[in-house]
Amino acid sequence: MMKKIIALLTGIILINSCSSTNDENTTVVVPVSPTNLSGINSENAQITLTWTDNSTNETEFKIERKTGTEVFSIIGTTKVDVTNYIDTNIINGISYTYRVYAYNSAGNSPTYSNEFKITPYGLPILTTTPITTLTTTSINTGGNITDSSGLTINSRGVVWSNTSNPSTSTSNKTIDGNGSGVYTSTINSLLPDTAYYIRAYAINSKGTSYGNEIIYKTLPIFTIGGGVTDICGNSYPTIILQRQEWMQKNLDVCKYRNGDIIPEVQNFTEWSNLKTGAWCYYENKTENGTIYGKLYNRYAITDPRGIAPKGWHIPSTDEWNNLYKYLGESNNIVGAKMIESKKNKYWCDDYGNNESGFTVFPGGQRNAVPQNYSTYGGNYGGSCYLACFWSSDSAKSNSTNYSEVGGSFVSIQKSYYSYIDITKYPNQNDGYSIRCVKD
Repeated sequence: MMKKIIALLTGIILINSCSSTNDENTTVVVPVSPTNLSGINSENAQITLTWTDNSTNETEFKIERKTGTEVFSIIGTTKVDVTNYIDTNIINGISYTYRVYAYNSAGNSPTYSNEFKITPYGLPILTTTPITTLTTTSINTGGNITDSSGLTINSRGVVWSNTSNPSTSTSNKTIDGNGSGVYTSTINSLLPDTAYYIRAYAINSKGTSYGNEIIYKTLPIFTIGGGVTDICGNSYPTIILQRQEWMQKNLDVCKYRNGDIIPEVQNFTEWSNLKTGAWCYYENKTENGTIYGKLYNRYAITDPRGIAPKGWHIPSTDEWNNLYKYLGESNNIVGAKMIESKKNKYWCDDYGNNESGFTVFPGGQRNAVPQNYSTYGGNYGGSCYLACFWSSDSAKSNSTNYSEVGGSFVSIQKSYYSYIDITKYPNQNDGYSIRCVKD
């Protein structure tokens, strides 16, 4: 019995001795070096690296990077069997060199992978310039390309829309040269009093990049003024156009500024021979005054006693011209913007839109000399298709058709389309409407 126990103990000792010897003789070796390191350049300011894993016992891979003549330094690690790495801490246009090695408890792989060099090129970086000039139909803005991503900027400008995030796929864009840095853009042909979303853009070989979005609203063509009342107690609504305040209705005053009466003259012959100020209603009908105001001869507007309310004046030709330019510098466009658009109520047709708020009605005119086959002067014309307004300018003409010709007037007509005409040398005895402008 004792012999069996001794033999058993001897076997156990021998087994333990062999096991311990095997453990002590097991050696961990360093992993095999990775190969085929490569990378791709992304437009999202990042570089994606990949490589081949040639080992079976690595615990991680370590990625090193350098720029220029700098020494390599570790920028990241991956876990076992992970053979890709994304480097997001880069600057466009700077060249980076990478290498990778495997690692385990025995140490690093004998060598590094191949070195891989890449220069990140991405989309341009830019901002949208705040608005510098804003009108009813145009906006001045631009952009600032602060980083071209090392590539040539082939095109740049701004895009705009009535909805957010406009892009170059729309026709609403400017093209403002190429290259980096600050540039200016002018957007034209916009609608008044309308909100627009605007972004600067820049294009290089990688694609199109956009600046921050800005939102601006074009100016309204007009704003409501404070109104004015004349010496006879007539009140007039007013509008502000290009920083000038205009009456929105025709003058209907019956007295000069000092309180002296301006006479009404109905007789045709008497009207034609006047040498002093006078007024009349179109066709001598009082009800026309409610709509069109009074028609005045030129003597009334040049009388030193003054016909405009205090603080107001008869507009000059320059002021009419400035208004004309402000509203579009095209006869038919400007005419349509000034004409009240209520079809068949006052005008013969409906070619106006009154976008300017000027609200012109066809007050017609009274002629100083025979017109339209009439045998006498002082007759009326232009009802439903013509409005004429005096300007304050003085002038002379050698025309044999008029006597004592002077000044200028503005006619706004409708004949298949609406148009405005600024004409010199009317007769002093012509009868036209008056719109006053604030001093």
